[in-house]
Amino acid sequence: MAAIVVVAAGLLVFLIAAALRADDVSANREREMVRAFLRAHATHMLQALKTAAGGAEATTDLTGLNARWFLHTFGQPLNDNYGFEQSFLVDSGGRVLHGASLGRMLTPEEVEKVRPALAELARQATSSKQAETGLLAHGALTGVAAVQKLSPKPQADAAPEEGGLFAVTVDLLDDNLFNGLGAAFRSGAFKLVEGKVSEGNVEGGHNGLPMDDLADGHPIMLTWTTERPVRTLLARIAPPVAVLSSILFLMCAAFLVQARRTATALGASEARALVQASHDALTGLANRGHFIAALERTVAGLRDGETLALMYVDLDGFKDINDTLGHAAGDVLLCEVAQRLRACLGSDGLVARFGGDEFVLMATPNGLERLPGLLDALLNCVRQPIAVDGADLLVGASIGSAVAPIDAGTGAELMRLADIALYRAKSDGRGGSVRFEPFLEREVRQRRNIEMELAEAIATDQFALVFQPQVEVESERIVGFEALLRWDHPRRGRLMPADFLPIAEGTQLITRIDNWVLRNACLQARAFGDVTVAVNMSPVNLRNPQMSDKVLATLEETGFDPNRLELEITESAIIGSGSTVNEALTRLRAQGVRLALDDFGTGHASLVHVRRFPITKIKIDRSFIANLGVERDAAAIVEYVVRLGRSLGITLTAEGVETREQLRFLRAFGAQQAQGFLFSPPLPLAAAVALLEQNRALLSASRRGAGRDGARHPT
Repeated sequence: MAAIVVVAAGLLVFLIAAALRADDVSANREREMVRAFLRAHATHMLQALKTAAGGAEATTDLTGLNARWFLHTFGQPLNDNYGFEQSFLVDSGGRVLHGASLGRMLTPEEVEKVRPALAELARQATSSKQAETGLLAHGALTGVAAVQKLSPKPQADAAPEEGGLFAVTVDLLDDNLFNGLGAAFRSGAFKLVEGKVSEGNVEGGHNGLPMDDLADGHPIMLTWTTERPVRTLLARIAPPVAVLSSILFLMCAAFLVQARRTATALGASEARALVQASHDALTGLANRGHFIAALERTVAGLRDGETLALMYVDLDGFKDINDTLGHAAGDVLLCEVAQRLRACLGSDGLVARFGGDEFVLMATPNGLERLPGLLDALLNCVRQPIAVDGADLLVGASIGSAVAPIDAGTGAELMRLADIALYRAKSDGRGGSVRFEPFLEREVRQRRNIEMELAEAIATDQFALVFQPQVEVESERIVGFEALLRWDHPRRGRLMPADFLPIAEGTQLITRIDNWVLRNACLQARAFGDVTVAVNMSPVNLRNPQMSDKVLATLEETGFDPNRLELEITESAIIGSGSTVNEALTRLRAQGVRLALDDFGTGHASLVHVRRFPITKIKIDRSFIANLGVERDAAAIVEYVVRLGRSLGITLTAEGVETREQLRFLRAFGAQQAQGFLFSPPLPLAAAVALLEQNRALLSASRRGAGRDGARHPT
């Protein structure tokens, strides 16, 4: 029996020690959670302060930093948008210029109470080269603080400001600050105390972290009440155990109960880990798995009359920012957009990030009624400037939406339909929103059918080329042809490029089509003799790193003279392209290939931008030519482009010339070349060769006649 008691006692001691260790592990976990929370919250405060400070740094008049300006720039936004109760403006000498609390200005008496701490903060920040965050423990200033130096843009005749100004914001140490830590921390649990104790060595049911005060560096301790269930239990049962050893088995039973509680606590800890696994690590939004599960539950639980709106939000222009400014700037932008979307949607819904710049939102329970206003609000909040590293970045958004149960009865189907609507929104020019309609799905099916038929057309040689002449404006001599693609569809007949190329550009088929056109144009154009042939190149191929290699390889394979090849690229494709495209075009130009900028005037370029690239020709869009003699502005624009192009040494070709009157305008303006139905429609190869020979014969006869007239009438 004694042996049993000894073994039981030893086992009991071992189990108690293990349980006490569990308390220590739990306390360590609490400290790590609080430390991580403070670090993240300080970063959030600093970013919010930088955003508010961005407007202040743009001013050139320091005398205008009055109380109204301060309240509008710092006091109200930081309190209303972020919940930071107190904000101050302090100069480098420690003078508190303004102070606000809960969105209202502080009285001079209230400011005086916190002036010493703020003066010390300003002194510390003056000697620092970067913004600072940390804890404060100075009477009325007790909480998490962030300090940002302001650098107002000086006036032209003003000397640089010595020391500068500092914006300070304080998030008070209250329940709202630590809500993000969850219900495991008691209401009113957190306090700041003077002095430093080793980490975790706080008695009386408390836990704590040692830190340094942000203002003067003196040691402080952030403490909070904590549950120590094992120690509490042992303190309660120790006297009975000491007196009544006979109830050892009751103690074991009590320990088993406590072990069960520990297991429950561990289960809760695992549940918290699962929550972390269900959220996006960068933005804190729900991730794909969490969102889809919540969507399916919500759709299945909709009652009669309730609707759910699902929205796909895709950022426009994010890739350019990410590529040019780096992933760090892109991450900051994504986090800001995530917060804006969450604030815009409110509590009746869920926002998720599926990856990259793709966000998904659902709004309940009256999604259909909320949808129009919500879409406008989402587009507006995204397009507002976002301050990143001192620069205001601009992005837009395209949104596709669908509504359950009107459009679909399951979450998966609803997501598919919203994605179709998003594709249409992006195709319509971006920056807008599209609600799903049944005809959009029919368009998707048609587009997929055309994609399959295009692949078959390439394999079975259903494409054909036609050639439209380009002539000199003065003599009407044919100087080149543009190769134009046609699709001889087995059921629908001959199709124009506009009927299928936009679809091909969304797939890898466009590369195969471009290669087919270039190769066949070079082969067939050898029949034209010494005139040029122009071939259109898609934006997708233009940005292909191997583009120049493929063009030169095709020229070598076909034996076509590079000096007779002219590549036509669109204005929208060349503007905003990177150095890789410029290098590829420069390499082709060095080999003799000519480069024409097609549809000039329909995008956002200017001739100044054109000079960045080795462009040899500009083709003025047919919309301007059609209005010559009809609208005065059209003639002025064409004349300006022609003159400026000639001054830059660039050949000007007018597209869509259909009347002699238009040709007379072009001659008067000094345009070099023209193309259009006035001279000839696009022709098959044999007819184009015949037209070229006829044109040469007429010009030769005209020159002989002119020579005879000159002989009869010598000057």
